[in-house]
Amino acid sequence: MKLSHILSVIVIGAVMGGCGSSKKVAAPPADAGSSHASFSEVVKQYPVWTDVEVPLNIDIASPINFNISGRAKMVRGNVVDISLRMLGFEVGRLYLNSDSVFGYVKVSKICIAESLGDLTAQIPMNISNVQDLLTGGVFLLGNAMLTEADKSAFLIEKENGGIMVMPRKQPDRFQYGFFVNDDNRVARFAGGDSDRSIQCDYSGYSENKNNLPEEVSVTVSLKRPVVASINWRWESAKWNTGFSSSFSMPRGYKRVRSQELLNHLPK
Repeated sequence: MKLSHILSVIVIGAVMGGCGSSKKVAAPPADAGSSHASFSEVVKQYPVWTDVEVPLNIDIASPINFNISGRAKMVRGNVVDISLRMLGFEVGRLYLNSDSVFGYVKVSKICIAESLGDLTAQIPMNISNVQDLLTGGVFLLGNAMLTEADKSAFLIEKENGGIMVMPRKQPDRFQYGFFVNDDNRVARFAGGDSDRSIQCDYSGYSENKNNLPEEVSVTVSLKRPVVASINWRWESAKWNTGFSSSFSMPRGYKRVRSQELLNHLPK
């Protein structure tokens, strides 16, 4: 995917209200090209946290039609741990650390164990980037949490209703960037190359005091497209309690590829 195409996806899609989200981004003002958004403000508004435990709901539209509730535990820069639950019982789990991805589905007794690099198709994405992608933060691939001093690492252009934020240094095969609206909140992430693309639309900021999106709509274009949304329940989150999280692979489970995991979730 060419850089010009990425720019179009970020700007046009974001100001038109995202793709498929039930909570649309506000329409842009009439004065084309003007914006009150600020890189410094978007960095300031994103909360500083060390760990969080939060309920969530996941709705999958493709490659299967499925929804499930769960609970996520994240340790900043170290762990994403999502327990999937039905009727109060755990039916599956997904665990990411700094270099690996693990998961299992209990009813099918299948599991995955892959490197983070393999799962992200060799895009230089670290666990902090994954956490930002899930929660509406601007990031630089391979870097830790941003500060205002990182502004020089981005190309920033005013657009209708916000600013386009593009890292100046891009990976060889993957171009990416963000659209920040006039409320200084990330409305869209888009990235891709000639073989795949990913788009995340963020909405529902006004419904919580943490300046984080309630809804994240994700579209991944692959041979088997993935369309899903995550609904965070930030009002029930527990912040900075100092917990730790660990993972052990259950015995007697069959190992499969990560692409097969969705097909084994209970319907």
